[in-house]
Amino acid sequence: MLIRKGHWQIMLLLPAPSHGGDIESELGFREAFRSSAATPIVIHHRETAGRVVTHMNALLKRVPSPTAFVVARSVHTLTVITHCA
Repeated sequence: MLIRKGHWQIMLLLPAPSHGGDIESELGFREAFRSSAATPIVIHHRETAGRVVTHMNALLKRVPSPTAFVVARSVHTLTVITHCA
């Protein structure tokens, strides 16, 4: 859906170490891009708000920067939304 809405740099935020289903989530995320010109960005982070913000700051400085974020753990959603605001 994000690709259809015009996003072309989409970041998946996954915790490290992985939990059950994370590997499959990453594989499915990457597979969704096979027939698209969009670029998947997968970030593995330690499960703290500070580490999420550190990764986001580095990515937002890139050119081109991500146009959308997919957050694997709901506990980090508020951090991502607040930091993007």
